[in-house]
Amino acid sequence: MLPPLPISADEVRERLGRGERVAFLDTRSPDDWDAAATQIEGALRFRPSEIENHLRFVPQGCAIVTYCDCPDGASSTRAAAALVENGWRDVHPLRRGEWRRFPTAPRGEARP
Repeated sequence: MLPPLPISADEVRERLGRGERVAFLDTRSPDDWDAAATQIEGALRFRPSEIENHLRFVPQGCAIVTYCDCPDGASSTRAAAALVENGWRDVHPLRRGEWRRFPTAPRGEARP
């Protein structure tokens, strides 16, 4: 199975502009999450190591974009790969740091 291909903020915006549904998954590490004040507006929060325990909360029938603050994007890539391995198809890690190009909101509570 091929790893999920990264997507740029511009590509996500194009898809949104065409009316496609996109769900964002914040997969930042616990340390990055604790230090964060914001997240992409409407994003779901999952610890990258626990995403497979919470698949029932991940939307289906839309594109899934994962993001993190890792220098190499490892958390978002790992989460995207776990989703693909569990049957999701249109899943992409957002290129490093580009999540800040989307509207943000105060961070919500992390899922258990």
